[in-house]
Amino acid sequence: MRFPEGPYTPSAASRLQPPAYLSTSLRSLWRDLDHLGALSQPVLDRIEATLRTLCEPHSVETVHGLENLVADGARESRSMSTGRWASLIRYAFNVALFEPMPASRLRLIESALRAYNPESLTEPETGHELLRRLVDGISKGNERAYRPVFGDLVLLDLQSFVELNHKVLHLELTSHLIPPGQGQPPRSAEHAFRATELPRPGPEEPLAVCGRAMPTVAYFGALSPAIATPRFLQLLRTSSANTVRYHWRDGQGAEGHDSHRRFETAVLAIRRDAFSLPGGWRVQWLLRVDGELKAILNNY
Repeated sequence: MRFPEGPYTPSAASRLQPPAYLSTSLRSLWRDLDHLGALSQPVLDRIEATLRTLCEPHSVETVHGLENLVADGARESRSMSTGRWASLIRYAFNVALFEPMPASRLRLIESALRAYNPESLTEPETGHELLRRLVDGISKGNERAYRPVFGDLVLLDLQSFVELNHKVLHLELTSHLIPPGQGQPPRSAEHAFRATELPRPGPEEPLAVCGRAMPTVAYFGALSPAIATPRFLQLLRTSSANTVRYHWRDGQGAEGHDSHRRFETAVLAIRRDAFSLPGGWRVQWLLRVDGELKAILNNY
């Protein structure tokens, strides 16, 4: 069963301090649950009772220490959000929170506790070529010559983690709507949802093209495709049926050389014949590498 999701609605926080066994990577989860009004001393007691049962015949402190040693042996961070200890904590939270919560709040709790990416993996036929062209332009310092198109599609948003020269890079291509008579640099595109959440356009913004996903460490992928905003589609006089959302991963290189390795990519695109802006309106694309602006693109 999938509960509908929405943005977090702050509630009265309990102000409870996170327990010592909560790894640093789960502190934000604790804050989210507290803002949802899901935490209280009785709930914390149930969480700790569940943990004690899971750790028997040892104490919680002993099992926590043993799991830290396992993480060290595997050369993983002790605070990894998808590690063994963090997964045990999430399970205890799920067990303790499930029964006493109404469905209206449980749908948000389930979303906050989720450790996997709910998006399906769908690769376009020319996905490898799409990424190859982008990586080639970046590696040669020719980012300004890149065109945000592939086939009969125009890119509206792209995020990719790609290994280039034995270094993982975060590539971002964002589109920004500019109304008639304005030429000011577009603002940075905010994230509307986490990669572990179902997509949503985010807060109503008149010039927003899409709601973007915040990269999140998760099973089945750290990225998720953006989703076009209803207002942008209305401006184009088109529907979401003319947009496509792709998310794919690969263990081979984005190029055929040994210096290029694994990647994960998420794309939102629109059919070229549906990308028809009213007179005077235009779209500008920003290309960033690890947050650094590399190119401003005006042509496609």
